[in-house]
Amino acid sequence: MDDLRLRPHQKELQELGELAGVSMSPKVFKLIMELLNMGHSPDTVYSILKIIIKSAPSSNEENLEESH
Repeated sequence: MDDLRLRPHQKELQELGELAGVSMSPKVFKLIMELLNMGHSPDTVYSILKIIIKSAPSSNEENLEESH
């Protein structure tokens, strides 16, 4: 993941997510897109994100629960 610049269609998808209330850094968005492009299911990616958020010291878990 050397290049963190988003392709035009990826940027549009990220903007659509932001309009829907899902904000994330371009780096996180790019990582999620790479996981999906590798063939991981959206449910698997969601489960991984839940595990990461639960292990993080902040209270961002509520935001993830509301968006799914």
